[in-house]
Amino acid sequence: MNKKTNRLALYGFIGAAFLIGLSILVLNHYWTALGVNPKTEALPQITKDYEEFKDYTTLLLALISAAGTLLSSLLIILFYDAWKIQKHYDFNKEIFDTLLKNIGETYYEIVQVNSRINKTYTSIENSLIVINDLDDLIPNYDPKLIREVYSQLDRYAALNDDDSILEIFRRYENSYMWLKKINTKLISIYQEYYKKIDQKILDASPIGYGMRPYDNINYYMDEIQKFRRLYEQHNHTIYDGSRTNVDPIETNMNYLDTDNCLQNTYQELVTAITKKFNLH
Repeated sequence: MNKKTNRLALYGFIGAAFLIGLSILVLNHYWTALGVNPKTEALPQITKDYEEFKDYTTLLLALISAAGTLLSSLLIILFYDAWKIQKHYDFNKEIFDTLLKNIGETYYEIVQVNSRINKTYTSIENSLIVINDLDDLIPNYDPKLIREVYSQLDRYAALNDDDSILEIFRRYENSYMWLKKINTKLISIYQEYYKKIDQKILDASPIGYGMRPYDNINYYMDEIQKFRRLYEQHNHTIYDGSRTNVDPIETNMNYLDTDNCLQNTYQELVTAITKKFNLH
């Protein structure tokens, strides 16, 4: 908030005192300059002539009233402007609070799956059978969250004529959507892989933590190769930039690159929103 807005009442009091004081000085100057031998005084002695005193006070009160009317009109304009600034601040604060909450939820729901995918790939590369809990691998994506984030950012951009955060979000969304799609495929491959694991191995290894050398890695090779190719291949993806009138985003990254991009753009997005919030 603007510090001047917070001190508006003080400024109003100072302005009123100044205008009233100036009005009295001007009135005294012209009042005491009348007569055959005029002598102006800013603070003349109080007259003992009742009629003169009545005329003086009547004119003085009218002058103060006029100055007060002028000042009150100005204060109404200033207070209305302050009200608009406050409502603008409240609106942006509401948007930023919702954005941070929803973006955090979208990030959390996908990184939980990504971490297990990365762990599975590392184990496979080390020639170890990895036994994950299938229920832990099943994503629980809420498509409403991403749409809600975009909707809130669109409102912010329209109100503030600022689409800088929206541009960062598009890069975050691009990584998010690609990882969401590829996660589904990798989990499908892992489910086929899991079905091949011997029941004795499953019984001997705690679910979610079991890892052991392969007795016959060739038995799992089809699924391992599918998993490896999908994880390592570079995918050329394009996200249409027409919504924010910026150049389309093009990526040519493998799974780990895109996972890192997601983390980086998430931090960039949260930092940008936090900075905007501190400026309003």
